[in-house]
Amino acid sequence: MKTLLIILFVAGIIYGGYRLLQSNTTKDTANFVYDTQALNTKLAVTPDLAVMRAKEVYQLAVNSGEDLSNGPCLDNSLINDWVLDIAHNPRTAVDDNPKNQCPAYLNGTAHHFVELDPQGNLIRAE
Repeated sequence: MKTLLIILFVAGIIYGGYRLLQSNTTKDTANFVYDTQALNTKLAVTPDLAVMRAKEVYQLAVNSGEDLSNGPCLDNSLINDWVLDIAHNPRTAVDDNPKNQCPAYLNGTAHHFVELDPQGNLIRAE
């Protein structure tokens, strides 16, 4: 009888600890959302985060066969206040053509940009 009580007591402690761990884990992970809106409003956007997102967008464009040779604006709203522009290094005349630049940066609604070259290498992030 004493052994049974000890087993039940230990089982209760283990079960209670498991439930506590499970509820904390669920609570912690339920608040994490990875989407552009969450990045825009909940996180401080750093150049490193912008570059990481830029590389993801770049890879999607390459995978879809998009032509990047003219240095287009690849994403006019990469992350809050950031755009993604493709440019050449060194710059060419096509890079200075406003039709190939991001309108949000040109009109001042975005204040930061990531520049990648057509091969996806980082030129600069400001």
